[in-house]
Amino acid sequence: MKEKKGLLTNLAVLAVTVIVFAVMLELFFRAFYPQPTYAVEYAPWGWKHISGVSFIHGSERGREFVTKIKYNSKGLRDYREFPYEKPKNTYRIEVYGDSYAEGVEVPYEKNLCKLLEDKLNANLSIPGTKYEVMNFGVYAYDTAQEYLYFKYEGVKYSPDLVIVLYTTDDPQNLQRGFMALGTDDMLKENLATVSDKQKFIRLVRGYVKSHFHFLTFLINRSNFMSPGAFVKDGKKIALVHDLPYRSGDEDLDSMLSGANWSLTSAIFKAFKVTADSIGSKVLIVSSHIDPAKFGKRIEDRQKLCDENGISFLVSYDFGPDRMKYHYPIDGHWNAGGHVRMADLIYDKIINDKLLQER
Repeated sequence: MKEKKGLLTNLAVLAVTVIVFAVMLELFFRAFYPQPTYAVEYAPWGWKHISGVSFIHGSERGREFVTKIKYNSKGLRDYREFPYEKPKNTYRIEVYGDSYAEGVEVPYEKNLCKLLEDKLNANLSIPGTKYEVMNFGVYAYDTAQEYLYFKYEGVKYSPDLVIVLYTTDDPQNLQRGFMALGTDDMLKENLATVSDKQKFIRLVRGYVKSHFHFLTFLINRSNFMSPGAFVKDGKKIALVHDLPYRSGDEDLDSMLSGANWSLTSAIFKAFKVTADSIGSKVLIVSSHIDPAKFGKRIEDRQKLCDENGISFLVSYDFGPDRMKYHYPIDGHWNAGGHVRMADLIYDKIINDKLLQER
């Protein structure tokens, strides 16, 4: 009896020791080594934000920033809730993109979507009228995922304007295969289906990665809690960053042309067709693509947009002094970068008269 009691005591002491040690590690990582934390779960087009969560996101290398992130009940980065039915006398703008649109590197009020909304309401709004800018940006999304997110969720909000941020990661990430061109050049959707077990693992993994910095550190360096890849028609559909990354301008040029461009152009057109069906307009914003090096590729995109009634804006991250708008280590836009992008988009909206009454 004494031996059993002693064993239980030892196990209790061990459990308390492990818990205390784990708490100390978590506190250490939060204070001195905060991790890039993300809260995503399964979606038919890959992944989406976990609804209703709040967490702390940090820059792992150099701790350039620490931000508080909150997703509303629909997984949008916003403290507000947006009903599907648009209120009267309201203009809605939806912004799609990857981590640059989501902007977890800056506080909510300094994100380009909130800045754009504030500027529109301060300068254009008349009594009784307001502008809402909704952030549909999701870490590591490609153009196909952005379109599918718009088609199956965004249209429900009846936006007046749809803005798509297009970066150099987009053409490469299209290789995940969520959309493809058939032999008849028609777009084909490859929506992912997974088991309930994979959905559950993905949800738990997303929750852990958004709340525990030490466990995130372990997950990022192993296959711990890996949900596996999606499979569609026998073909593997990769998860976030499960792709070899390009190297050099030559690889990027090939990514911006050929079959990748054919698929991208078809998706741009699909954005336009779907937007037209709900009386909305489309603005494509090209970022990170240097016009001096890839002028022909920029011209291709401009021509396509002109021919299809799509507004097109080239920013190249704000010109020769572009690096002052980015975090030097992390690489994403800093607060100044979000201000600059919001200003450029605002000017484009005014110049192209994208929010005139329908």
